[in-house]
Amino acid sequence: MVKLISNRIENYQVVSPQNRAYTSGSVKKEHKEEIPKSTDKKVKSWKDMLAPLGLVAGGGILLYYGIKTPGKVKLFKNNIKSRLFQMEAELGDYNSFVKKTVDMQFGGVARYIQEYKQQRFPDISNFISNIKMLQDPKLISKINDLAFLTVAKSDVEVTRPGASDIGNFSVIVDQAVREASKLIDGKKYKSRMVMNDYVHVPKFKDGKHSDLMESAENQLIAMSTSISQQMETVKNEKLHIMIKANYKKMAEIITNMRQQRTASKENVIEATFEKISSLLKLENFVPSYNKIPTLENYEKLTYEQLKPSSIPKSIEDMAKNNIYLSVIKSKDFNNFNDLNDRDVYEIFYRSPYNNNLKDLGFLIDRIRVKQAIANSLSETAESDNLNIIIAKLEYLSNKLHKVGSEELIKKCQKDFNKMTLGQRQAALYYVTTVSRRLGFDTIKDMDKYFAEHNDIYKTLNIRDYIEIFDRNPDLYFV
Repeated sequence: MVKLISNRIENYQVVSPQNRAYTSGSVKKEHKEEIPKSTDKKVKSWKDMLAPLGLVAGGGILLYYGIKTPGKVKLFKNNIKSRLFQMEAELGDYNSFVKKTVDMQFGGVARYIQEYKQQRFPDISNFISNIKMLQDPKLISKINDLAFLTVAKSDVEVTRPGASDIGNFSVIVDQAVREASKLIDGKKYKSRMVMNDYVHVPKFKDGKHSDLMESAENQLIAMSTSISQQMETVKNEKLHIMIKANYKKMAEIITNMRQQRTASKENVIEATFEKISSLLKLENFVPSYNKIPTLENYEKLTYEQLKPSSIPKSIEDMAKNNIYLSVIKSKDFNNFNDLNDRDVYEIFYRSPYNNNLKDLGFLIDRIRVKQAIANSLSETAESDNLNIIIAKLEYLSNKLHKVGSEELIKKCQKDFNKMTLGQRQAALYYVTTVSRRLGFDTIKDMDKYFAEHNDIYKTLNIRDYIEIFDRNPDLYFV
C-alpha cells in the first residue's frame, strides 16, 4: 500500500499557475480548424471533375490540351455537332430578322395604296339621282356635264405633271426594297462572320486525327456555304413575295379605278338618255357610244357645212382642252389633204388616255342630248349647228377607230416568243399606248374584243401571253 501511494506521488506533475496560463494562451492563439486528410482528398477530386466539364461547355478547349477522359474523338465530334447547331440557330435568327424588316419597310407601301384608293374613286350617285328626279331638260343636261367634269377631275394622274400612277408607285416600292436590302445585308454580313468563326476547328494536341478534322472542316464549310446561299434566297424570296403582292393590290385598284370611271360615265349617259327620252317623248333615242359611227350623217353635209365650225355656247365648256372639238374648229373637211391619214394618225396619238375614243363616243352622245333639247325648243340654228358638229365627230371617230385598229395589229404582230423579258415589256407598252387610246381599260379587255372582231388578231402569239401579263403586274402592268 505504501509503495503504491509512493508511485502515484512520483508520477504526479504539479503545474504552476504561470505554466497553466502560458499553456492556455498558446493553444488559443494557434488553434486552427483542421480538415481531416481523408476529406481534403475528396475536395481535390471534386475540383478535378469540374475542370473538364467546364472545358467541354466552353467549346472543346480540352482537345487542345490533350485531356484523355472523356475521349478526345468523342469530344471533338460533340463540338462539331454544337457548331452545326449554332449555325442553324443563326439562320433562324436571320430569317426572323428578314421577315420583320421587310414587313416594317413595306408598311409605307401599304399606306400609300390605302391613301390612293381613298382619293381616286369618284362618287356620282347624287348626279344620277338628280337626273332621274329633275323635269327640266336643260338642267338635266347641265347636271350631266357636271358629272362628267367630276369624273375627269378624279383622274389625278392626268391633272398633274410627271410619271403615271403606276410609275409613282414603283418609286415607293423601290425605296422600300432599298431600305430593307440595306438592313438585311448588314445582318447577313454579321451572320456570316459568326459562321466563319465556327468553321475554324481547334487541332488535336498530339497532331493526330487529321482525316477526322478534314472531314469536320468540310462539313462545316459546306454548312456555312449552304446557309449563306439560303440567306440570299430567303431575302430575295421575301422581297419578291412582298413586291408581287403589293403590285397586285395596286394594279387591281388602278384597274378598278379605270373601270369605275368608265362605268360612271356610262351610267350618267344611260340615265340622261332615259330621262330626256321620257320627257321629250322621243322614240329610239338611245346612246351610241358603244358603236363605231357610220358616215351616213357626215355624207349629208354640204360644202359650207364641211368648213371649220364655230362652237355654240351650249358646248363651250366641253371644248376646253378637247382635242376632238379643236379639230372641228380648225379643220376644213372639204379638203382631204388638210385632214389626211397622217392628220388622223397624229390626232390619235395626241389624244390622252382619259379622253380616248370611248370618251369621244360619250362626247357625241352628250351633244346629241343638247341637240335634241334645242330641237324640242324650236331653237333651229342651235340644233342645226350641233347636228353638223355631231356628224363631223362621227366621221372623226370612224377614221380614228380605223387608224387605231391598224396600229394595234401592227404592234401585236411582233413575235413575242422570241423576245427577252425587257423586249416583251417594251412591246407591251407600245401595244397599251394604242389600246388605252382605243378606250380599253386593260389589256385583257382589248384581247377579248379583238379576238371576237379581228381575224388577224386571233392568230397572233401575243394572245399566249395575256394571262402572263395579267398575273405579273410587277413586270408588265401599264
